[in-house]
Amino acid sequence: MVLRLMPLVLNLTRLRQALASKVPYVQDLAFHIQEFQQNEENNTGMQKFLSFKKEIHMQGVSFRYNASNIPVLNGVSFVLERGTSTALIGSSGAGKSTLIDMLPRLINNQAGSILIDGIETKQYGLDSLRNKIAYVPQIPKLFDNTILYNISLSHECDNDEVIKKLLADVGLGFFVEELPDKAETLIGETGLKLSGGQAQRLAFA
Repeated sequence: MVLRLMPLVLNLTRLRQALASKVPYVQDLAFHIQEFQQNEENNTGMQKFLSFKKEIHMQGVSFRYNASNIPVLNGVSFVLERGTSTALIGSSGAGKSTLIDMLPRLINNQAGSILIDGIETKQYGLDSLRNKIAYVPQIPKLFDNTILYNISLSHECDNDEVIKKLLADVGLGFFVEELPDKAETLIGETGLKLSGGQAQRLAFA
């Protein structure tokens, strides 16, 4: 009897392990669904964002995550001028990524203002604002598919020349040309078969 049950037990164990490995992805999906719902609620801006001409002004910006009693940002103010490069430097958890996430309004500041050329970002529609911002997260969101598939999610890849240009623009042209399957190469879950830099560049494309 025990021997007869062994295959069933082994199959249940494998199923449990497989389900456990997918928990992070389910949690990630739930987070993005919640984020989408929040975005829809916050998408109240009516003005169309056309271009960034002069400066971005962070003015007394504060933010606290729900799980913490301590604000990660407290009255932060600075100016980013067009035509300059700016580095945010600080220890882990100091709020650098949180600040960057506020520019395309992936999260909203709870106090203070973020102004682009004197106009608060909350006055812009989310689509028009985000369409003008190039954003690469620390951990890129890539699909377990080909390089071409991941690019085609944000671009119309009509021909090989378009694909080559997109890859060249982000510094992946030579790398992809050296692959046996070129843009049809499978990259694995979350870009597992790519280096960290290559995954970020692909997300940027």
